[in-house]
Amino acid sequence: MWVFPFPHTPILFPPKLFSWGDGWKTRGFRIDSRNRGLMARGAVVRLPATASSNTASQARTPLQAPATSTYHPPCGVWGSAPLPKSWLQPYCLSLFLLLALLCPPAARAAVSIVDDAGQTITLAAPAQRIIPLYSALSETLAAMGCTPRIVARTAADTTLPESLPSIGTHMRPNLELVAGLAPDLAVQMEGREEAAQTAERLGRLGIPVARFRVASFAELFSCITRLGVLTGEKEAAAALVRDMQRRLAAVKEKTVGLSRTPSVFFEVRYPNLLGAGGGSMVNEIISAAGGRNCLAAYPEKLVRLSEEMLILMNPDLYLLQQGAMNKNPQPPGERGHFSGLKAVRNGFVFLVPEERFSRPGPQSVDAVEELSGHFLQWNAGNK
Repeated sequence: MWVFPFPHTPILFPPKLFSWGDGWKTRGFRIDSRNRGLMARGAVVRLPATASSNTASQARTPLQAPATSTYHPPCGVWGSAPLPKSWLQPYCLSLFLLLALLCPPAARAAVSIVDDAGQTITLAAPAQRIIPLYSALSETLAAMGCTPRIVARTAADTTLPESLPSIGTHMRPNLELVAGLAPDLAVQMEGREEAAQTAERLGRLGIPVARFRVASFAELFSCITRLGVLTGEKEAAAALVRDMQRRLAAVKEKTVGLSRTPSVFFEVRYPNLLGAGGGSMVNEIISAAGGRNCLAAYPEKLVRLSEEMLILMNPDLYLLQQGAMNKNPQPPGERGHFSGLKAVRNGFVFLVPEERFSRPGPQSVDAVEELSGHFLQWNAGNK
């Protein structure tokens, strides 16, 4: 099917597609936009834009069907074969179907969500030029098949190709660079004041910024679902959520019969010791894997604590992350007082990647699967 949406250009339709009202079928017809004519089996009907008769009663508007049962073309058009009065019906139907094929609903329909900052984000069409201001959101978009729509990355984002332009840090991106890339959507993780300020500045530049707060799998699934709405990828988002839920259920089946629940400390940073509290995604990962976070009673995402507090907790497993916040962590066994911890004495100290455990996204399920294996191993030796 060919369409030439320009003046003075024929629009061609495939043959044997529609039937006329009296049962006569075409072998093909075309509309000539220059002559305003319709050709079928060698006959062209010119569609007059104004009245072609001297009497007002015979005036017709453009594309109005003739009142008589047949219509003979006026002088000057090719051929003289009469056409039934129902010629307009297949023409309109074919044009409607053609436009429907050329403009899929997902490409032209407005989309809208309410983000976790309470803002209604409305786009005229699903986002095609996206800037993720947090690497975990890049990972989520990639898992939904949206990587080709991402037009920039933050400096620390290792999940995206390095060929993409870098716009600075996720907290303080270069606003001029962002605006110059003309995104129709930016996505940010909610929670810190700097992130909120950046979102407000981008909003003043006319760039919609959707913010998400994720500290649990339920919130992560909600984030993925809403990203599916904004990108027009609802089915891909739903499939991703179902797969993650299936894998979490499989872990639960393996760990539900554990005779003991191990206590776990997750080190975010050392020195100036920081641990993951009850308001973190890490807390959710530990719980889903079948363990208990030593700092679950603290509602904060990050908990500052002394070495003495840690010694009193005496966790069964010690996890220390390695990444931007804890670049070269010293093994706990080399830290003086830490050598007496049960986890250190029994060899249950594990170095884990920050991006997998601390950044909520599809990799969070990988973290649960990895951690559940450590828990099963620990439980086997502590029956």
